[in-house]
Amino acid sequence: MRARLRGAVLLLFLASPLVVLADEPRKDELAVRIRKATARAARALAVAQRPPEARTLVALALLRAGNHEDRQTARKILDQWWQQAWKTRVSNYELALAISALEGLSLERIEPGPEDTSTLTRYDALPLEPEIKKRLGIAVRALVDGRVGTDGEGCGWGYRTARFKDEEGNGKTKPKDAEREDEDDDLLVPSTSDNSNVQFSVLALHDAARAGVAIPDGVVQAVARHFLACKGTLPAKTATTVPPPGEEGTKPAPAAVRWGYRDAKLGHSASMSLAGLSSLAIVRELGARNDQLALAIETGLVRMSELVLACGRPDTGAQRSLPSGWGAPYNLYSLEKALDLLEVKEVDGKDWFAPLAESVLAAQGSDGLWQHDAIDSSLYVLFLTRATVSKARIEDHRTSSGGSSPAEVYIPAKKKIVDAVALLRGYAGATDVKASLAARADAGEALAALAAEGHGRDACLLGTLTELLAASSGKRETAQAWLKDLLGRDAKDQEVKAAAASARSLLDARETKKASLLRAAIADDSLALPLRAFAAHALSVLPCPEAAPDLATAAEKLADDRFLATGAGARCARAHGDALAALVRAKLPALPPKGAVSPEDLRALASGARDALKRALEDAVSHALAAHALREKDPAAWQRARDEVLAQGEPALRRLVALAEDKGRAVSAYSVLRAVTGELIPDDGESWKAYLDSKNRSEPRK
Repeated sequence: MRARLRGAVLLLFLASPLVVLADEPRKDELAVRIRKATARAARALAVAQRPPEARTLVALALLRAGNHEDRQTARKILDQWWQQAWKTRVSNYELALAISALEGLSLERIEPGPEDTSTLTRYDALPLEPEIKKRLGIAVRALVDGRVGTDGEGCGWGYRTARFKDEEGNGKTKPKDAEREDEDDDLLVPSTSDNSNVQFSVLALHDAARAGVAIPDGVVQAVARHFLACKGTLPAKTATTVPPPGEEGTKPAPAAVRWGYRDAKLGHSASMSLAGLSSLAIVRELGARNDQLALAIETGLVRMSELVLACGRPDTGAQRSLPSGWGAPYNLYSLEKALDLLEVKEVDGKDWFAPLAESVLAAQGSDGLWQHDAIDSSLYVLFLTRATVSKARIEDHRTSSGGSSPAEVYIPAKKKIVDAVALLRGYAGATDVKASLAARADAGEALAALAAEGHGRDACLLGTLTELLAASSGKRETAQAWLKDLLGRDAKDQEVKAAAASARSLLDARETKKASLLRAAIADDSLALPLRAFAAHALSVLPCPEAAPDLATAAEKLADDRFLATGAGARCARAHGDALAALVRAKLPALPPKGAVSPEDLRALASGARDALKRALEDAVSHALAAHALREKDPAAWQRARDEVLAQGEPALRRLVALAEDKGRAVSAYSVLRAVTGELIPDDGESWKAYLDSKNRSEPRK
């Protein structure tokens, strides 16, 4: 985000045209059009010219809206930014957005089912790579260390950042070309807090906490004190509604709280008032709770329609009158953060999001961007994707418990999360006809939604469906119909019981991280399709990159499965495709997002995965050989290369042994082998092969 944002938020209200809340959205599906528009924008952002200071903003937009290839581009952007951030000055905006983007690398969008018309995107939160978790810790320390004191014993953030330091306290030093101490990007000169920097910093803390990074409680409480100290109050309006019977005159409306760039007493703005609300919502979630905070949020929402109107519409003219990052793009993203975090669905009884989204969609250019500008376009993408992800929109796979129940599923038509197992049991226990019909409809709706989300989560229903088979004839017939759709075929009671027992074992294997059981499951083509799908997804969640070749083989077997043509077969195929993409981390041939999956598509996926694995293996070995030779000059590069080899596992070690057969490369290959394994085996290929063979026999499959 450009430094020119400094002045934008000082404006009381924008001069741009006002949003009309009564606008009716077009009849065709808004959510579908948003997905198409943001996907097009992501493709354009991936190749667009982007100012250096906007790199982390663009990366976050790509992660929220893009496909697998766009996500890989985002990773490259973040990797490049990270390397440079240790050497050059970065702004607090860049750092805060980098934290959100780093956490976003492990958020995988859940593709909506055909009946899902919600614009609230949901995500699988997958375990973080060790390197990303390490970077998050360093970045959050720098963010926290960069805070400054504010009135009321609060804290905030300005443009300056603190130094990056690793766990040992080692960090970057002052730039060699700095002639004065205040040219360093450390906090040698105090920074002045502003609520624009604060809102992005607090959002970064929110996202980092979701990734498991500990946020100091003192910082959380200080942010709360800051916004309580710098709030202002609008003069109360007189209510225009008719008073209740028995009351005379008009009733004063509650006073509305607002915030400004630094102090609301000096003037408030829509964007900064929204920044105050979103920040208070976050610190409340992080543990800051008291009556004053609750009242500030409640009164901050008063006269919300005025703030929505003040956000403005996108400029559709040939030339945008405001610089990048000013005006509507910034304001609308601020609005989204506040209202989605506070779960505000309507303002004055009307959907606040749809009319604004329509205006943003209408302003998108033919190149996929808005006004050919990467900063504005990224902010619009974040608004349209409703990028501020709340707990209710996350399926958490990061904790040992696996997060929420695997039977919990979002029902688009009802806009709520339900437990499919509980609904099945409710149907089993319903006695009278009317209650039974209603319970069957609710359970069927949940089963369909769970199956549509994929990843084999519908396997968790097998146990309850087995119980339902023992119910009355009508309920038994319903259970059999559900099972046929779930499994892709008719199954006998004993088969269903065996599948239910396997499902319990696989659920336990995921929780206890027993990858060997999951790998055996994907290799067993006699296992029920949902179970194979669940095992594939679980391997990607652990994660278990060693299982990628197994998954490729399983995909090839599935291509020959006669039940591939069923809905269950297609769901299983897509689960294998998603798992391979997550573990291989390369662009693979895409499977159809909906409908049938052909054997040719699956075979192409498996072949692409094998090619990508081979390239990754060769790259890891090449990097290690080159980095080891320069390890004294660049120890960090060697450490990264060593981690790459370790991530590749035994195949990388065997490749090094094979390379050592070349006399010209033998010395370096054996040196890398010893450095990676810690073994003092001499330069002898047979000895190394024997070591790897014995290691393979003695260690259980991961």
